[in-house]
Amino acid sequence: VGIKGKAALLSIDLFASVFPRGPMSLLDAIRDNPKSCGPYAWEAKPKIKLLLDLARKSGWPIIQTTSDRLLVPEDENRRATNRDESALSTSQIKSDFAIDEYFEVLPEDRIVYKGRASAFFDTDLADYLKSKDIDTVVICGESTSGCVRSSAVDGFAHGFHVVVVED
Repeated sequence: VGIKGKAALLSIDLFASVFPRGPMSLLDAIRDNPKSCGPYAWEAKPKIKLLLDLARKSGWPIIQTTSDRLLVPEDENRRATNRDESALSTSQIKSDFAIDEYFEVLPEDRIVYKGRASAFFDTDLADYLKSKDIDTVVICGESTSGCVRSSAVDGFAHGFHVVVVED
């Protein structure tokens, strides 16, 4: 589709819990952490890192998203599943939703804490991008069918040219 004008990279939910400790089957990864995306996530790590490095070298703003679970009290109406998370400690929630250290969040990166699937919903992301005169939002992350898709749709609805990184 191409880049039009000035671009920014939006990386969606690169949570530590998504990426297994190493190459392993999906079942083993899920046994280790139910939030894991298994071998596909593990294989994507170096590709996402390369994308982040290329975007930084190009001078693009980097926006990374994570959950606002520690910023906003739990609300049953915001839960996407019936999974019982009541046994999780605050430290477990914090480690599950921390951005994987492999991706090295830099001080100039912007972190967006989101409560829903879209990085744009109920956040200042669109205003931030417009203040930087961004035309194109390049999106990577997980999960494509959920948070990446909804962020792409909302980014387009806000008037940005949206590119979703395929691989």
